[in-house]
This record gives sequence, C-alpha cells and structure tokens, in this order.
Amino acid sequence: MKIKKKHLCLMAVILVVIVILLLFRCCGDQPGIDILDDEIPLGDVFDLALDEEAGERDEVSKEEIVEELNRKVSEGMITISMNLTPTFYDGNSKGNLLIVNENSNNYPQIVQIYENATGRLLYESGLIPVGQTVKQSRLATLLPAGEYHCTACFHNIDPGSGRSLGMAAALIQINVLH
Repeated sequence: MKIKKKHLCLMAVILVVIVILLLFRCCGDQPGIDILDDEIPLGDVFDLALDEEAGERDEVSKEEIVEELNRKVSEGMITISMNLTPTFYDGNSKGNLLIVNENSNNYPQIVQIYENATGRLLYESGLIPVGQTVKQSRLATLLPAGEYHCTACFHNIDPGSGRSLGMAAALIQINVLH
C-alpha cells in the first residue's frame, strides 16, 4: 500500500511540474506588451484528427514512464541568465547585458527586451549558441537618461527551422545614466 502511495505521489509531482512548465511556456505576457513576434512564431498548429494507427499502449513499467516524463521535461527546460539591471552610460553606448545561453540548454536562443510601459522592442539579440555570452551590446532604440522597467524574453530556437520552441521571461530594469 505504501509503495502504491509513493508511486501516486511521484506521478502527481511530475504532472504538477509538467503543468507548471506548460504554463511558463504559454504565459509571460504583460499588459501592453505584444511579445509574440511574427518573425519568431511560437509553435505549430496541429491537426486534431484521431490517428487511425493508434492503438492500446504497450505495457510500460512505472519507472519507464517516469524516465520518459523526466526526459520530456528536461528537453523543454529553458535556463535563462542575464544582468537584471543592465546599465548604459548614455542611450547610444553599449551596456552590460551579460546574456548567457547556459550549457544546460538544448537550443540556441534569441533574446528580446520590451519596455513594459510602452511595449516597444528595445533590444533583440542575434542567435546565441548554447554556451555563449553576449557581454555588452547597444539598444535598438535610443533612450534618454532614466530607469526603464522591461521584460526580457528568451526564446529557444529550432536551429533547422528558426522557429521558437518555447519562451521564458524575466523582469529587468534598464538604467541609462546620461
């Protein structure tokens, strides 16, 4: 009885983790920000017709189910890393973004930074390979001195198609000194 309860608890925890990851993948929109860019579409539209070749599932052990679920979860994970308060001397200078596509990621990334108040795109990286860092860069928009509350969107990119496979976001504050 205890073993069955442990397996049920384990399956429940795994399902909760999957639901949380799916929510992170689907959510992240801030009011006033359109982070779904036409140039980087999120996912595909699937035909929901039943597969005529689908049948009963083969008997699979609980360990194999857990292993497959863990593999799927790790495949879709996005580790994001950057300076949460990048500073620019003036609106035209390079700032210390320190964007890292961590070695634990499975895909190259593109990072976009949107100003929360206006929704305008302030920065977009090129393709950042796994294990690479963007230490400094200029903004795409000339900003006057001030503090700007922003959202940094990290897109995992399929290197074959260029399509976004998922996205994670972080709230940051850009500081322009002069």
